[in-house]
Amino acid sequence: MSYKYDSLILQIGRLDTNINNKIKFTFDNKEYEAPLSSIALKNILSDKSPNVKAILLYPVSLPLNSIFKGRNENGWYKKINEILTSDDGKASYLKEPQVFFKDHPHSKLVDSFFCIHSLGVYEDIKFETNIQDVVLYILARLIDEYIQNDFRYKNIYIDISSGLNIYIAALLEALRYFQTLEKFFTFSNESLECFIIYTDPIIGSASTTGCNIYKYKSEVKAFFSSPISNEDLSQGLPKKIIEHNLGKDRGLKNNLLKLLENFLILYSAFANAIPLAFYNFDFPSLDNVQNFIKEFIDMMINKIEENFIKSPNFEFKLFIKTILSLFFLRGLINKIQENKISKKCITVNEIFDNTTKIYENLNLNIQSGLIKYELSNTFKNQNIPLNIKDNEDFKKLNDILHQAGNDNLIERNFFAHAGFERTITLLKKENNDICLKYDETKLGEIAKILKSRVKGI
Repeated sequence: MSYKYDSLILQIGRLDTNINNKIKFTFDNKEYEAPLSSIALKNILSDKSPNVKAILLYPVSLPLNSIFKGRNENGWYKKINEILTSDDGKASYLKEPQVFFKDHPHSKLVDSFFCIHSLGVYEDIKFETNIQDVVLYILARLIDEYIQNDFRYKNIYIDISSGLNIYIAALLEALRYFQTLEKFFTFSNESLECFIIYTDPIIGSASTTGCNIYKYKSEVKAFFSSPISNEDLSQGLPKKIIEHNLGKDRGLKNNLLKLLENFLILYSAFANAIPLAFYNFDFPSLDNVQNFIKEFIDMMINKIEENFIKSPNFEFKLFIKTILSLFFLRGLINKIQENKISKKCITVNEIFDNTTKIYENLNLNIQSGLIKYELSNTFKNQNIPLNIKDNEDFKKLNDILHQAGNDNLIERNFFAHAGFERTITLLKKENNDICLKYDETKLGEIAKILKSRVKGI
């Protein structure tokens, strides 16, 4: 598959009195003159690959600075004066700041840009936001770029040469979350590589003698732990996200609830070694999950861009949990679909030889070992194939084993025996193998205890 871009560069944009001054930047023994390090990096990287995209992030407060008053020497500074010298100019600017920044000289040298909220008082305008909202917005924009590029980048470069401030901190934090969800999304050792880019201080003689561009590899580890718990859903996480934070209707809330419930069931089937769940429950398609992710991210971006003076003050932890869970769900569904798993009766040998490999591929070796032990101990060592005839109807495991007791599902036994609990597991003999499935009347109860075992982080 070919992708639109191999590499993505992000940097906080600037607006000062010498924005057109060029500096000689050096990276990988190559030089390029540009007003920003990200612009230089884009052109240097483009020598090896033409598929490099650079994006600038402009804080909306940038033109609201008294140093620009009285400067009318060109159309650009005249526009800033129009903003600074009238309330109508300020209101018009803040309604659509993107229109103003479209003409920023640096915008013409990169591929794209977007505006981010500011914090503080500028020209008597009080901007209200918090780092959490800025992180979520940058993360949403990163995800949007990822979606538009067919869910794949090879490299991401975060340029922090602008100096330490709330925007740089938010940019780094957003990258960390993005790297985590990308690992959940792909479950691949060949995940994208991310780098922090910085330069020598651009002061004094450096502006004329030049600056070096340095890179530092950013690495994160994604553990096989659920971002959400069953308790999160019972406490109304989907309602809080969709209705309270995004102001959308209950239809979308129900869609999110269903996806997160599917995630809990599927995650629990992996984490708790319950392979029959893969073959007995209906899980959403990759397209359904990816389409909802896109819709959800679009809703976040639109909500944050409604008001550039005050950001929406999202419930940060709930959004992070939700986004990570949706990407985790997509990754798990991709795993079972890659292995051609679908809703059907499955044989003991197929689970033993093939399904357990999915667990091992995810480094869930303890779970794989438990499944193999239970399959051998329950269905092979007890000579079950000798106790049933070919093509008989499905029978409950406890009937075949002639074990006394009631038909109530015992949760402890369910998890202790890799889901092959005797009151719910049905089997029949086919071609000298044992075909297994769950009692369909018990699927609701099975789903309930699968979800209950997920505690979240």
